[in-house]
Amino acid sequence: MIVLSPDQIRALRSSQDDTLCVVDPQTQEKYMLLRFEQYGRLFGEKIELDEWTDADRENLRATACELLDSFGK
Repeated sequence: MIVLSPDQIRALRSSQDDTLCVVDPQTQEKYMLLRFEQYGRLFGEKIELDEWTDADRENLRATACELLDSFGK
């Protein structure tokens, strides 16, 4: 788990919706932060990370990329 910095918390709270696009400055890869409750609604019951397989994580990454693309991010 990663703990957000105060600047990251402000950015998340000031977002127009419940998500926030973040960029890895080294790789320029984009990630989408979303609230835990939203994640549960989007991806169902499998919200305990210990239960995830590599295939589950790859499917989640692909779905998140599609979501980012749908926002034009």
